[in-house]
Amino acid sequence: MASNTASTPDVTSWWFRRVLGPDLIKCSSIPAEHNETKRELGVRAVESAMLSTVTKAACEVIGLFFTPVSLCVDEGNTEEFTSKLVNLYDRVNYCGDVCSGSECYDNKTDEVPITKSTADEQKNEDNCNERLQSSKHRAKTRRLEVVHIVLPGGGNTSALGTNLVFEPGSDSTCMLDEAAFRKVVKDLPWFAIPHRDVHRTVRLSRRYRAQVGGPTLVLLEGATGRLITRNGCERLNEDPTGALFPWTPRALTEVLREAGSYLPGGKRAASKLSASDSEVRYSELDGLVKGIYFSAHWCPPCKAFTPQLIETYSKARAKGHNFEVIFVSSDRSEESFTLYLSTMPWLAVPWEQEDRRRELAALLGVQGIPTLVLLDADGSVITADGRGEVNEDPLGENFPWRPKLVNILTERYAGKLHDYPAIILFVEGEEGEMEFAESVLLPAAEQFAMVTDSNRRDEDRLLHFFVGCDCETSDLLREFVGLDDAVPLLTAIDIPGGQLSVMEDGAEITEHSVTTFVTRFLDGNLPSSDITANNIHMAAGAMSMI
Repeated sequence: MASNTASTPDVTSWWFRRVLGPDLIKCSSIPAEHNETKRELGVRAVESAMLSTVTKAACEVIGLFFTPVSLCVDEGNTEEFTSKLVNLYDRVNYCGDVCSGSECYDNKTDEVPITKSTADEQKNEDNCNERLQSSKHRAKTRRLEVVHIVLPGGGNTSALGTNLVFEPGSDSTCMLDEAAFRKVVKDLPWFAIPHRDVHRTVRLSRRYRAQVGGPTLVLLEGATGRLITRNGCERLNEDPTGALFPWTPRALTEVLREAGSYLPGGKRAASKLSASDSEVRYSELDGLVKGIYFSAHWCPPCKAFTPQLIETYSKARAKGHNFEVIFVSSDRSEESFTLYLSTMPWLAVPWEQEDRRRELAALLGVQGIPTLVLLDADGSVITADGRGEVNEDPLGENFPWRPKLVNILTERYAGKLHDYPAIILFVEGEEGEMEFAESVLLPAAEQFAMVTDSNRRDEDRLLHFFVGCDCETSDLLREFVGLDDAVPLLTAIDIPGGQLSVMEDGAEITEHSVTTFVTRFLDGNLPSSDITANNIHMAAGAMSMI
């Protein structure tokens, strides 16, 4: 009897391939001018680039270094920061005379046998090592590897990808000039995304929220791809010697406890969850679900959302839910903060705790307001999209909105398809069909979550599972990738990779067949077709919502 158990993918290789792509360019192999040589730029498979040639272990930290090409060429501040990053790269990857022979090896010893295909690259790498005047040894496993992502110029870059994703190559201003690319990355000691891979460049810039007004340095765990910090530029400027590298953020609960006594809002009423209207310490909130609410009085969307949140907050507490909200202000003055807090029934971080407010925003990756992040009783993140949950469930019937492994594909979730591949089962919209679709997808989704050790945290999951019902979002997606309206239809849609796979016609959709389909997708053994630029171009206008 055949087993429906999926094979366990190598998590490190999986995230390398799915996030970084199939290959990278070694920057030190790039000639200064295109005319200097007719040979192609040196390309390495992503696994060989990111794994130590000695220990075969993943680098401890992988830095994604985004630099807009116009700023690289025209602005001295980007060049200055690049120099700081090169110095950090050298410092954390190399050590001086005092070291253990079991941990380091002599700098003159080749990492790999020199062959005709690697000789030039090895020579360039050795030249880079000569910069380390005071260093004698090189660690066997690098602590830091960097992948340089040069963002193309043109007016569309400010949108970080909408036009670029939908119309790759259709606008010449979106393409990165090879000469400019070479000028930016040549002689650097790390790797780069190939300059013609605009699709991968845009996908990464969207996923990690790269800034267009300056460099962005994102640090990821090498073995898992999990986010360490998006604020690498700020951390390096604060700590140029890398003494505290990799700047792992403090625990969220630690920062919340250090915020001191929380101030009560002007509309706060005493209840079993708030013994008094006086200041409240964080320890008094133990056992409660907490909503960290980033907002400001000057922000029109915030002023529109706050009454909605007040209503949902009140209904959830009235139903007996252990729920508290902590307001983290982005107001421009203490007077505005005080006025805004007077309309709220919950708690707030004191105005004078500016450093704590800034640190909380950085820890939770807040990019705009209003933002509501739900924390479980143990301080772990339940959802970073509390605003969306409140909008969809104003009565709080599904509070505290714990993430599901299988979701209905709505406009709210559709944006994830540009950043992650997804398994989507299209069905009719009847309740029975929806329940069937969720029941056959759930075992595979649970297995994938377990294998990748995602702890069901949405930001860590590299594959999503959706039920596509009879709705506008599904219709637009079908048009986008070139699917007809047949149902039921099991698909693997990988917009970041530009690939589409469909279960063979006539195959029965069961838990077993879905799990087998997902396993083959993860292993790269599913027949696939390209999601062509033509399909994307035809649907671009209609897909602006996605």
